[in-house]
Amino acid sequence: MSGVSIVLLCEDSQTNSFVRRFLKRRHFGHRDITTLPLPDGSGSGEQWVRERYPHVPPRVANDPVIMAVPRRNIETWFAYLDGNEVNEASTYPKLARERDCDRHAQRLHAMCHEEQRLVEPSPPSLVEACQEYARLRR
Repeated sequence: MSGVSIVLLCEDSQTNSFVRRFLKRRHFGHRDITTLPLPDGSGSGEQWVRERYPHVPPRVANDPVIMAVPRRNIETWFAYLDGNEVNEASTYPKLARERDCDRHAQRLHAMCHEEQRLVEPSPPSLVEACQEYARLRR
């Protein structure tokens, strides 16, 4: 166990699966990561996240908080990580199974952590997510 506690607030189970797989590549264990219970399928997942996000003063540089928010949905990032040129206004197909995102988590980890650069053109929200990832301290 790394001694770091991560709490995930995700609007759907696919996003949760992707973020967990990404964090595991960074050597965070199952016990290091807690997911707040996801919505039961009724209502807006995005609204559910907004309502549960702590209302705190703006973050400062050393706050142990990161935010990674796709502009439309996580499938935009998946399409990009598959090598497609994307725009954040379009809708992209969902994966057949949640676990199919493992290759995307692997590729994003390689880009954000190992290579420390995204292939251009990259979605602005993913650029922001990689910048947020750099705030993650072990």
